[in-house]
Amino acid sequence: MKNIMNVTKDLSVIYYVVYGETTENRYFAEQFANYLAEKCEISVRACNDTEMHDNEILIGNTSRQVSIDVGNTLSDGDFVAGMFDGCYVIQSNNGLGFTFGGLHLIQTIRACSKNGCVTIGESQNTRGNFNLMPRDERFAEIVALANKLSGTSSRFGDAYFADPNSTATPEMRADHALVMALRKRMGGSLALLEGSSSALLNGFVVKQDKNDYSRVTRVVNGHVFVVAEFAAEYFGCDVSANADGYADITAYCDGTDAYSLFYDPSAKLAVVTPADVASFDQLETEVDGYTNLQYLTRMLRFFNNPKMPEPNNNVEQSRCVVAATPPEAEAKYFYNYVWHETDEGAEVVYSPAVYTRTENDVRVIYAAYEYSVKGKKINLHTYLRRSADDGKTWETVAVVDRVAFASITEVQGKLYLIGNYASDEGPLFYVAEYDPIKKGLRESILSSQIGGGAPNTVLHANGHIFKAYNNAVASAEIGSDLLKEESWTFSNNPKTFFTRELYERIIGVKTRPYFGIEEGNVVQAPDGKLWVMYRINASPSMGYVAIYRLSDDGKTLTVGDESEYISKFPYTQSKFSLIYDEKLKMYIALSSLSTQNHTGQRNVLGLVVAKDLWNWEIVDVLLIDREMLDDRYSLLQHAYQYVDFVTEENDLYFMVREASGDCYFNHENNYITMYKIENYVEFIQTRLENKYGKGEKK
Repeated sequence: MKNIMNVTKDLSVIYYVVYGETTENRYFAEQFANYLAEKCEISVRACNDTEMHDNEILIGNTSRQVSIDVGNTLSDGDFVAGMFDGCYVIQSNNGLGFTFGGLHLIQTIRACSKNGCVTIGESQNTRGNFNLMPRDERFAEIVALANKLSGTSSRFGDAYFADPNSTATPEMRADHALVMALRKRMGGSLALLEGSSSALLNGFVVKQDKNDYSRVTRVVNGHVFVVAEFAAEYFGCDVSANADGYADITAYCDGTDAYSLFYDPSAKLAVVTPADVASFDQLETEVDGYTNLQYLTRMLRFFNNPKMPEPNNNVEQSRCVVAATPPEAEAKYFYNYVWHETDEGAEVVYSPAVYTRTENDVRVIYAAYEYSVKGKKINLHTYLRRSADDGKTWETVAVVDRVAFASITEVQGKLYLIGNYASDEGPLFYVAEYDPIKKGLRESILSSQIGGGAPNTVLHANGHIFKAYNNAVASAEIGSDLLKEESWTFSNNPKTFFTRELYERIIGVKTRPYFGIEEGNVVQAPDGKLWVMYRINASPSMGYVAIYRLSDDGKTLTVGDESEYISKFPYTQSKFSLIYDEKLKMYIALSSLSTQNHTGQRNVLGLVVAKDLWNWEIVDVLLIDREMLDDRYSLLQHAYQYVDFVTEENDLYFMVREASGDCYFNHENNYITMYKIENYVEFIQTRLENKYGKGEKK
């Protein structure tokens, strides 16, 4: 067998990226096929290894003997790419290695191209070990590409559905199989629904206009119109636009052989297919075990999913990235969401906090968050960042080591970080003072052992400041030296009142192994009383909180009777933030909401309010993850969590620990983001009036 591959830009010649049916390489192969076709201008398709093809590019552990033989030569961190026994083989024992090999193939084709044809032989073979490579810019670029090619439909979700002992029902598994087949069936197709701002592309969701969700797919006289800029990006060329900035893609597809368009007027659904993808118009035609009608019906289910509807407000459009992994100051270029397979670990950002103040007549926003490396015993820093342009750009003003759960508050013109110090013996109480004028930071690690917590709001009341921890409420008198231990008082432990047995008796449900009282919020009621609301972390029950009375001096927590002690609250098993708002005369909280009856769901963020601490209602959903066709995958892998928020004049800013785009699973997030509700009082009042009628707000 001749050990060369001839690669031609003749689009009638198809190259097949082949993956093993039982391996985890399917999604990578699909995305790599698209990327290879784009970068090298050739026809490429991904397929499993159940059939033989000409021009095969083998990814990972396929059933081909050559893949097995090459794989047997690999050590930890190795990758190899090149011609073996007449096939081009890309092999590695890690997803990052596949990217090294795939990029080598692309670079070989592009570097050797002459007259539209490339001959690849053994002389272009490469082998290496990414564990031994310097963490330079080239390594960073390859890691970024690996994140892009592996995508959000990654091993965590695949493993969930493959595990016979997971909580996935037969219906979930059947739908998952259909979604995976649909993503493969779509190839480079584009699906659009009349009236929707979203589009389905390569099995994922994109917005036609990320800044204006009122720009939606239109149908006029049977012709489908989309935002012209979006059409140009998809088709790769300018498409004639009308005065409203919309392009007639029906007319465009009618005038080219490169694309065709199928439109179902009853469903109001349109699907654009490239020339190498079969049209969806033959409804009874079966592809990979499903008919086109089943595929189209599943597309419609995404667009019209009542559990995950399109947002009806513009909050999502205010998104600003505060930090992402890897942060610039710690650019180690780790492969983020396969951290459990590397020696170094993965970089994550946790525990966002936000505070606003006016400096030189300008509204300035401060953000704090943790950066850590999973897998390292102690590799933890808290960053304090500042923005003077409403979150568009951020500068780092301080970095402190081994600090977690830091809230931000202001006392007498100084900013304070109040959190935990991760000592080798256990968490200690930590306070740092930042002078925004002198730009200086002073730290104090106090000897008091303190439990975990979260960066919830620091309450100012009765001449004191208060912050809740899992084992106490910490308080100090305003005017005292907050960097000195004697300035602080710690209450009794809230867990002494509350046991698993008591909780199970009250709610009538047995809990699974884990049970805890965590991440409390201290608030002051209109009558001046202080209360602390802790979330109850228990499964399978969720949506309950424990409410304590706090003495005015912060020293003593007490409880009332059971009807007051345990209360329902709309949230899943995730931290929420809570304040009492004087303008609304109501309590406001931001919390993760359940749409799929799953305690770990964090991909829907809601704004909830109450006149008291016991009767809560949802005002609106602020953020809904709609990046993925499969809402169960979305639940497993994406999140808006651990929100902290602050009100400033008419606006409400909230900081989010966000898992979106290319991340491993929902807990190991890859962004700290900030969002904004403009005129939040009007926002809340209008929605309550729409719900109950004017003058009848709850």
